[in-house]
Amino acid sequence: MPSASTGGRRSGRARRVVVAGAAAAVVALAGVALLGPRAHPDHGEIVDTFEVPSSTWMGLSGMAAQVQGTLELDEGCPVLVTEEVGHGILVLPWAVGVTYADGTRGVVHRVTGGVYAVEGGVIDAAGGWDEPSSGGDWRPACEGSDLQANILVNSWP
Repeated sequence: MPSASTGGRRSGRARRVVVAGAAAAVVALAGVALLGPRAHPDHGEIVDTFEVPSSTWMGLSGMAAQVQGTLELDEGCPVLVTEEVGHGILVLPWAVGVTYADGTRGVVHRVTGGVYAVEGGVIDAAGGWDEPSSGGDWRPACEGSDLQANILVNSWP
């Protein structure tokens, strides 16, 4: 309960605890189910979901470079196909793969339901490339992939 000395306001510590608790609840719920919209205007209801590489980026900082290309799903692994640079595995914030009623697959934001892209669609987002370097312990984001780049996206649909 707020004290008289704070004028009825919560202390900075109490506000941080409340905000941290709310963020933890969103994280816990996001790990359980797709919370956002469950349909696409062109492809119908979501009939199935599948795991894809995902980050827990919260929008506080990130890479300012642009990544742009077409989304392909290679055995459920989201791949960005570019004309100039090559291919890389997309690691999208809070992402889940979906299959729509018409069989189209895509990747959506697990909490908001916003569509990153459907197969064959364009992705244009902030982010950057993570590639192997000498002496580094680098791995592709999709197990068994032979692609030599992970593309870390830090923007939401």
